[in-house]
Amino acid sequence: MIFFIGDACAVARVYLPDIGKANMVAIYRYPDSRFLTPEIAYVEVASVLISAHREGLIDTLQYRHLRASFVRDLRSKKITSVRLASRHYELGVALLDKHKRQQGKLGLGGADSLYLSLAVDLKRQLPSKEDRVILVTSDKSLYNSAFDEPGIEAFHFWACDMGCRCGSEVIPVKGKPKVPNSCPRCGQICPECRYDLCPSTYRVHF
Repeated sequence: MIFFIGDACAVARVYLPDIGKANMVAIYRYPDSRFLTPEIAYVEVASVLISAHREGLIDTLQYRHLRASFVRDLRSKKITSVRLASRHYELGVALLDKHKRQQGKLGLGGADSLYLSLAVDLKRQLPSKEDRVILVTSDKSLYNSAFDEPGIEAFHFWACDMGCRCGSEVIPVKGKPKVPNSCPRCGQICPECRYDLCPSTYRVHF
């Protein structure tokens, strides 16, 4: 069994148009898996959707529809909202103390520490070593911190193949980066990283 822990940005991309949407929909539908998020995502996903509305990415009707879809998925348990206990908050502080102090790395954020806390706590409680916990995010600090935790895997939901024939997996810089996104293997240059231009044919595989 795979347990996906999605942060708010990851969960929101199940609904919002974004270069990572195809990956997130695939994770949402992934066989023999569960998709979890801590209860704070109820507010944080709403914040992401409101930001998308404010920026003109979606209109008012779309915002209401996407918000309702998210709430419906929580109620039907397609996405499981996990109520955080005191141990999660205590572990979150310990993770902040560990990761935020690391020199040369972007510091782990307070809310993000709770996503990582849920992942670490869940892994500790799973009865089978075969069960996998994968934290899904596009936040660089959270992504890197997850890799440092034993037994926790991390997936950056912007992962793509740039439409390259060589099949390399890359994590692009969205928008108009100072240095164009290019394939590390074949050198192909990708166009501006936008949902409506994305040539990626990448498929998630775990």
